[in-house]
Amino acid sequence: MHAAAICLACRTAFPSPRPCDAGPDHVVVDLTTDEGRLRLVEETWGPLARRRRLRRLIGRGATGSPPAHMDDVPTAIGPVSTLRFVASFVEAISTTIADSLTEARILLRLVRCHGARSHGLSPKGVRPLYGVAEGQPARSPLCRRPCLAYAIALSTDRAVDRDADVLWREAAAPHDFDVRLDDGRLVRVPAGPLWFEADHPTARHADVVRAHDRLPVDLRGADRDLLYVPFDEALEEVVRPGDRVVLTADLRRVEDATAIRDSPRAPAPSVVVAAAPVVLRKM
Repeated sequence: MHAAAICLACRTAFPSPRPCDAGPDHVVVDLTTDEGRLRLVEETWGPLARRRRLRRLIGRGATGSPPAHMDDVPTAIGPVSTLRFVASFVEAISTTIADSLTEARILLRLVRCHGARSHGLSPKGVRPLYGVAEGQPARSPLCRRPCLAYAIALSTDRAVDRDADVLWREAAAPHDFDVRLDDGRLVRVPAGPLWFEADHPTARHADVVRAHDRLPVDLRGADRDLLYVPFDEALEEVVRPGDRVVLTADLRRVEDATAIRDSPRAPAPSVVVAAAPVVLRKM
């Protein structure tokens, strides 16, 4: 899925700007515009005054602390003094480097961002359905696993609120697939975005470099030292053929355009389709 928009509240990515299914309080911005990317920076790093403070911390963390004074290093006079001079010099340099790295780490740990909480959308008034996923799998974007649907979550270990650490989430079905319900009915899940969480207990860790390269080009950099998506961890979950799932969606019977008719005059075959928003959960 090529993402061009994101919800600032839950950080769900969408292929185009559209209302978020989670409710009217969830504002979606267009990532192809400067205004949209600025809104994401503000939501991630806070107001302008805080962003200025964070940029100063990043600058100090990148350069380290100033060199230590060398007034206590002895002047090299004679062989013994030379050895003492070298030992003292090496010790002073080592201490300076260690202190600089320690300060840099401390400063950078203070650069914390705001994310979203993990959640599962639950449409009100829609009864969950239980069944088994069926279909022809494609490869998942990050781990290249066979899948009928995938979910990706990019999170940080430097969130202001440790329970709100998700900076990017997306989920989609690469192709149409079916869910064979326990009552025998077959439900078609259309290709495209859906709601499916990459939860820590079952998701697989993915390569962060591959995850970074998959972000929209305009989001792979930073806004004056502050990354658009400052994630440290990438998780990917998949639904494979044969997995038991819980499907929550309105069901509609429509004409099956993919079915072959016995004759031109034969009635068009129909299929039961899960209508958006489609919520999927593995059992």
